[in-house]
Amino acid sequence: MITLPVSLYLILCECSKWQGTLGKKKLGIRVVDAFGHRIGVGRSALRTLVKFLPWEIAHFGVCRLMLPSNLSEITVYIILNAVNLAILTYLIIPFTNKKRKNVYDWIAGTEVINRS
Repeated sequence: MITLPVSLYLILCECSKWQGTLGKKKLGIRVVDAFGHRIGVGRSALRTLVKFLPWEIAHFGVCRLMLPSNLSEITVYIILNAVNLAILTYLIIPFTNKKRKNVYDWIAGTEVINRS
């Protein structure tokens, strides 16, 4: 996983007593479950995995274009176009609901709220 250090940072911070990264703490927001409680490592890992999935798949596709591969070029282009659609979805979804939840929040059962 190319994003391993960043992923570990996000996972550990979001399930810690801070309930978010240093940036979230500075903004006065935190990541919670559906009941407003601190999330566990598993939920935090799932949230982070889904968040970085398009990034990782894009790296896979680009590497397959640059290096010898058994995948056909058209297959790689289909994969990369699917990544583009996923990124567009990630950008649009928060504007379609009142809580501004993103795809990874829906899947992990989390939300970002104001610190209170």
